Amino acid sequence: MNSRAQAGLEYLITYGWAIVLVAAVIGTLVLVVGTPLAEGSFSSSDPTKLMIKGAAVENNVATIKLQNITGGEIDVQRVTGTTGYYDCIATNTSNTIVSGGELEIKCSASPNIAQGDIEIEYVDASGLLQNTLLSGGGVAMGAPPTGENSDYLCSDGFDNDGDYLVDCLDPDCDDLTGQPGGALCEFDEEETCDDGFDNDADGNIDIADSDCVPAEICNNTIDDDLDSFVDCLDSDCFANPVCLSSLGEACNTGDECSSGFCTDNVCCNSACDGTCQSCAFSGNEGTCSGEDIGEGQCLGPELVTNGTFSDGETGWNFSDYGWSVVNEQARYYPDPPMPFDVELYPSPSIGIQSGKAYRISYDIVTVSGPFIAWITAGSHSFWCSSPGCTPETQQEDFTATSSGNFNIFLLQEGPSETTFTFDNVSVKEKYTE
Repeated sequence: MNSRAQAGLEYLITYGWAIVLVAAVIGTLVLVVGTPLAEGSFSSSDPTKLMIKGAAVENNVATIKLQNITGGEIDVQRVTGTTGYYDCIATNTSNTIVSGGELEIKCSASPNIAQGDIEIEYVDASGLLQNTLLSGGGVAMGAPPTGENSDYLCSDGFDNDGDYLVDCLDPDCDDLTGQPGGALCEFDEEETCDDGFDNDADGNIDIADSDCVPAEICNNTIDDDLDSFVDCLDSDCFANPVCLSSLGEACNTGDECSSGFCTDNVCCNSACDGTCQSCAFSGNEGTCSGEDIGEGQCLGPELVTNGTFSDGETGWNFSDYGWSVVNEQARYYPDPPMPFDVELYPSPSIGIQSGKAYRISYDIVTVSGPFIAWITAGSHSFWCSSPGCTPETQQEDFTATSSGNFNIFLLQEGPSETTFTFDNVSVKEKYTE
């Protein structure tokens, strides 16, 4: 043997054990580590039973390869992803993995996931249910999903589609599950008010969310919206028609009135801002009325109902003998004639108020025979008698010195035939503008 061959043999004898040891270590590392991890790594909670051989997170899919080193057959029951992983499956053709066999797991992964867990449940060779937890993560490579369009993506706490809206804040998640318990996302308005979940992600849950507070019903005597104010006392009802004052009711502003007009401190049917106009005339509150008769003098609304007798006896009491309505005129014609005092008066009565000024007028149409026509208004009275009363308009202005009602009396003098016809009876309040 030459010296070079002898030296080589001596080298192998001296260092061969070290070369074998290094090769063994390298082989072990290849067996344990497997293929290089891509963009992240995973660990096993029980590496003495399911050993990770390789892992990668690419194109939003995590792939993990494990080796069964339990020493016996295992039967995979379920693979579940949490906190970033979902839709997990075992890709093997059979759920039964022989001893030393390989198990491949695939899970969908949320973009930019930093950490997540995958749980594997299996039955071992002894028939016992076991579980192993794989933890890990990394950057999910590839394009992100085009929308938050699944139950998982709408409950993972990530903005998966890059629109700066997360989970239930994203309209794409409307009607998708927004939490593991199954509560739904309800974009922009919470509709489910008893599930203990903030469905619209506005920071308020169930009844604490204004979307869940019932509207106040303004006429049911119930505090529907639970703010301690009932019906029209609730500010929500201030503008509701049922809470606005009707014509003639007291007011301070038009906002209080169903008509929108407050004039002379009553709700009015118009702005009523013309000369001599008012909405507060007694008996006519709420209706704009008033007449300019010149020189700063005004007349209020008509107080007599049916003064023209166009509606027959409506608004009048014709109970006394001899009165009737003929051709839309009031006529006194007793048959047979007899001397007595007869009365005609409005119904309901017209109240004359002490201290107020009035104008009373009526038209005498026909007269015959002896009579006295006598008008009373409170304590004031005036009359005309035959033969001085002729067909014409009778008018008198006066200021009442006491309160009372307006009436018309006719006193027939003697048994002779008497006819008295009149029309256009009017009583109006008179005042200075």
